[in-house]
Amino acid sequence: GHPGPGSNLINPLGLVRSQDYGKTLTTINFSGQSDFHIMAASYYGETVYLINPRPNSLLSTGMFYSLDGGETWEQSAADGLASSPIQLAVHPERSNIVAVATQNGLLLSEDFGDTFTPITRDMTTSVTFDPDGERLIYGLDELFVYSLVDREIAPLSNSPEVDTEQAIFYIAVNPTTEAIAVATTDRDIFYSPDNGETWEKIGENGVSQ
Repeated sequence: GHPGPGSNLINPLGLVRSQDYGKTLTTINFSGQSDFHIMAASYYGETVYLINPRPNSLLSTGMFYSLDGGETWEQSAADGLASSPIQLAVHPERSNIVAVATQNGLLLSEDFGDTFTPITRDMTTSVTFDPDGERLIYGLDELFVYSLVDREIAPLSNSPEVDTEQAIFYIAVNPTTEAIAVATTDRDIFYSPDNGETWEKIGENGVSQ
């Protein structure tokens, strides 16, 4: 990302890490070189995946992954990833599994991003793994669940009431409770305490309610 106004941090930030809820940042790589809009990390471990839009001092363009928190990188072949990627999700524990939301559907790789298989061909703008890594939660204007166990798709129990012209752009799941939060393209925020059974709108246009 980019530092805020008045910050003395180098722009763009490159890849940084915080271990105190964002109070301080430690630079890992690419400071002043790259702003990665499409990037994801595993909840456990040190796995990071990203899509690099332009070459920098270490990486050419394309999809890359790191197994050591961003210190060293390998390039993925990304066969089957033909359409424009929108968002990545990395399995919380298994570094070889990564999902990509794209304009032409949701794709899944189980070989470090070398080959991708379509799960759905409907436009997908957001995706995340549940905490145990057994399900993908994804969607555009409503949420669906893909099981990595039985390879089936089902609607989430309920979806937040997203305005017609908006899309769900971020999904976050709590690793210790059943809470889910989503944010839309217009910065509306919805919260569910019960794995999608009920939803409350807690923010509108970026302002909490």
